[in-house]
Amino acid sequence: NQATGAISTALNRGKHTTRQVKLFKNASGFIADTPGFSAIDLFKIKVDELGNYFYDLKDASVKCKFRRCQHIKEPGCEVKKLIEEGKIAKSRYDSYLKIRQEISENRMPEYLKK
Repeated sequence: NQATGAISTALNRGKHTTRQVKLFKNASGFIADTPGFSAIDLFKIKVDELGNYFYDLKDASVKCKFRRCQHIKEPGCEVKKLIEEGKIAKSRYDSYLKIRQEISENRMPEYLKK
């Protein structure tokens, strides 16, 4: 059991209660609970390299028709094919698209603006 705190009215997110690093395994990977981290800065990642950070997209992309496929509109995209077949979770692809948009617009996420 993990201790939880109240929601901060200033930040509209949970108050920090973690005292030690914990790694939790779930069906699709791991979740890290790390003290001192309230956000991850993804803005140093180049938009055309983002797919390399998604292991399932990276593995599938070796079969894409184009070597630098961004998995958006390119014909012969293996990633899009596997999503349609249900072999890559659409939620993973949606996360990829959301992060890609934030990076390309050089936009700071809402939770960091407060």
